Amino acid sequence: DVFIEWAYVSYQLTPETVVNAGRFRLPLFYYSDFLDAAYAYHWIRPPADTYGIPASTITGVNVVNTHYFNSVGLTTQIWYGAETDDAEDVTVDITKSQGINVMVEYEWMRLRGVYHTLMVGIDPKPLLVNTPGGLIQVDPEASNTDITYKAAAFMIDYESILWRSEYTEVDNGEKEKSGYVSLGYQFGTLTPHYTYSQYEAVEEKQTHTIGLRWDFKPAAALKVEYSNFHYESEGGSTLIGPVEADEYRSELLSVALDFIF
Repeated sequence: DVFIEWAYVSYQLTPETVVNAGRFRLPLFYYSDFLDAAYAYHWIRPPADTYGIPASTITGVNVVNTHYFNSVGLTTQIWYGAETDDAEDVTVDITKSQGINVMVEYEWMRLRGVYHTLMVGIDPKPLLVNTPGGLIQVDPEASNTDITYKAAAFMIDYESILWRSEYTEVDNGEKEKSGYVSLGYQFGTLTPHYTYSQYEAVEEKQTHTIGLRWDFKPAAALKVEYSNFHYESEGGSTLIGPVEADEYRSELLSVALDFIF
């Protein structure tokens, strides 16, 4: 079976407006459109505390408009779509997925805001349960949840200073919050950087990352990163299932070579 993450057609409606129809990635984050092109950002991977979501694609239509008011650029994107994931033990239907993404650019800074709503229907498939009286079939009830997603970003590229920051909030009856701040400085072909990211819900995650990017070729970059993770959970349930009480710390050293051609 072939799984296609992106497959859409585009039509240039006006010089400033493009209409896309098909299967596309939701613009939930600043780096959503070029998440797979790691050369475009200074990390090896964007902060997982913020970017680690279970689903990010939708089938539908979106409209992108870009307009400049002298030196101020305004990009607006709206979308509507649906998606179905038929797994072995559950069927997940995403319906009424609609939202707006607005970004303002002025010289060396960019401001971005996202508002997204959707309905998630979860229909567990019948299960066979072994009881003292033998096997019985259990048919769990289906459920529907309305979800609201909000996000904001503030980005700076001022001379040699690089600043990245994003904040997200998911409300499905219980709030899940995440965000990060990242600071880098370019010394010629070298860009050392530091990132702090955090996730808060039933569990809490905190990550400190220091790294170095070396652009040793015009289209190639070598990256090295060290991350220190702290995870703590009191137990409970989230959108992706139950979470047991737990706490641990871990470290990760990563090396990557990114290039474009």
